Parts: sequence; structure tokens; C-alpha cells
Amino acid sequence: MRRIFLDSSVIIAACGSRSGASHAVIVMAEIGLFKVLISEQVMEECDRNITKKLPKALPILKQILSVINPEILPNPAIAYVVKWEKIIEPKDAPILAAALLAESDRLLSLNTKDFTPKRSQAKRLKTSNTQRVYPRDSLNPYPRTINTSPTYVSKFKPKAAYN
Repeated sequence: MRRIFLDSSVIIAACGSRSGASHAVIVMAEIGLFKVLISEQVMEECDRNITKKLPKALPILKQILSVINPEILPNPAIAYVVKWEKIIEPKDAPILAAALLAESDRLLSLNTKDFTPKRSQAKRLKTSNTQRVYPRDSLNPYPRTINTSPTYVSKFKPKAAYN
């Protein structure tokens, strides 16, 4: 089974919209297409940002975490994080380090400014197990399409944040 490391941006976006690609990623994790990995820092960022920006979505965050049952990894050691600060913004280095330490198959992030293929290639990160993809591209050979057939209805149906 693939192991996908989610950045907080994907989880927060899923809490804020049930029609976007981030929600589709959550549904794919729920039905068992891949195992979700997150770090303690990702959990803290989700809690902090949802409390501040989308307080009505806190129950949705709890629901998402219960349906995807993520593997919560400890934050990487500072010595390992510093190594990655040379190729990515220091604030994003712990996320990249955690994904690499976990030997994840993918790192999903909506941060298109810092997690870019160009930056990875320039720093020869392309040989790692972690690749940056948009959520709509995750596990989908046809990136612009998401299977919307009604054969599976997700238990994850957030309501509170959309009122």
C-alpha cells in the first residue's frame, strides 16, 4: 500500500470544502487506496490554523482524522531538519524532512511556492522517494479526472464549516 505524507494545507483545505481535490484525497484514504502519514507538526498546524481561521471546522478535523486514521510520526530531529533548510524555506524543512524520514511514496502539499519540481531538480531531490504532486494527480494516471461514480459514498460528510 502506498504511503502518502499529507501537509497541513491538504487537511485544512479538506476541512473547508467538500467538493475540492483535498476532499477527494481524504475520501481516497478513507476507502483504503493509501495510508496517510502526518507528523506531530502537521497535527499542530492543523489545530492552530483551523482554530484561528475555521473554528466551525474543528469537528470536521476530528472526523477526518478518525476516518483516515493517519500514522502520526514524531517530528524529525533538528540536526536532520537543518540539512533540508539549504534547499527549501526553513519553515517547510521539517515537513520535507518528516516525509523523507518516513520513506513516504508521495508528499502532498498545496504549497506550490516552496514544494516545486524545479526546486527539487535543482537540488537533486528527484532521486528521493518523495515527490510533490497536486492532490488531483494523486494515484490518478489521468490527472484532470476524478472518479465520481456513485458506487462508493463516503462516510465523511462534513457540514458544520459550510453553513
